[in-house]
Amino acid sequence: MKNILCYGDSNTWGYIPGGKGRYEYAVRWTGAAQRLLGDGYRIIEEGLNGRTTVFDSPFDGSVLNGKSHLMCCLMSHAPLDAVVIMLGTNDLMHSHTAWEASRGCITLSRMVMNGALHFNAHTPRLLLVSPIHIGREIAETDQSPLSVSGYEESLKFAPLYEQAAARIGIDFLDAAKYAEPSPVDNEHMDAEGHAALAAAIADKLKTMLG
Repeated sequence: MKNILCYGDSNTWGYIPGGKGRYEYAVRWTGAAQRLLGDGYRIIEEGLNGRTTVFDSPFDGSVLNGKSHLMCCLMSHAPLDAVVIMLGTNDLMHSHTAWEASRGCITLSRMVMNGALHFNAHTPRLLLVSPIHIGREIAETDQSPLSVSGYEESLKFAPLYEQAAARIGIDFLDAAKYAEPSPVDNEHMDAEGHAALAAAIADKLKTMLG
């Protein structure tokens, strides 16, 4: 059995565009990937609405800081064969850049690499996933603190994350090649997007883990 931790934000949690609740497990990309991978793999969901890479929230402190909780997740779910990290969108909500988000992901990835020493486990394989783009129309809504600058920054995710992954020698996948935000809120994937991303990530994990 290969254990895979999926560490992300609301698009991993399964937030339904427009604030209508949470997609069922089978619809979420994590659940869909589990179905595609089959019995030899176990997907472990760790999605949290509003989670950033390494930044505290001015309103919620470290609760949503991905760095603050990653080590606990790694230790509680050990041993792990792979960790999938898909974070960065919420960094843009707090005036950080895509470059800063990519550096945050490097920090998280190194925590995974070094964390194995704490629980005598082998180092998991790492898959860094650059988030989907933010919709261009985000500036026309009043549902999000993101603006047109957030849209423009989100277009930089893939090249920056790919460079980050290459820098530390881990695997990379661009979510925006397979899914896009729903026009309902310009931030979250619809069911079709979850299915498409699940297929891409499942294929990548099979290649990585054999």
